[in-house]
Amino acid sequence: MFCHRAAEDYSSLLNIHVSPLQTSILCTDYAFLLLGGFSPNTSLRIVNYADGWIPVAVFWPLEQLEQAINGLRERARKTEKDPSKIRIFVLTYPNILDSSSPSSKEHRLPMTGTFDQIESDIARIKTMDVEHKIFGHAFSPVSKDMKKMIEVTKQLHLLNKLHL
Repeated sequence: MFCHRAAEDYSSLLNIHVSPLQTSILCTDYAFLLLGGFSPNTSLRIVNYADGWIPVAVFWPLEQLEQAINGLRERARKTEKDPSKIRIFVLTYPNILDSSSPSSKEHRLPMTGTFDQIESDIARIKTMDVEHKIFGHAFSPVSKDMKKMIEVTKQLHLLNKLHL
């Protein structure tokens, strides 16, 4: 299948093993539509016109993200749609901080902190019945250093595998 082949190509770049079981989830006979946004109107559009939601887990506490996911599924239920069919792909921008950084101990945003703190965030997101977590580096200092970005991505992949 094309999607499995593409996953294999990407995994070889990062030297990560991809099993057919992991990639088969993304292989469908049709393209599915995910909408972004964070408002009551967004959830209405998702339930009426899309297959799922792609929220960004950066700007608000994870508790608020969980409430929004639950609210979206409840809205689906009220419109007599199967809430389990709403696909959730959470986009994250991990910002790895040195453990000695003062901001790693203060109130922090999701996916910002030490690897241990980010592992805790990954585990928390997993409890929200999220289908996939996407790790982006566009706003991270590691985006300027390809070797560092690949190393961080490998570490995030291993953390994510612990919470599959």
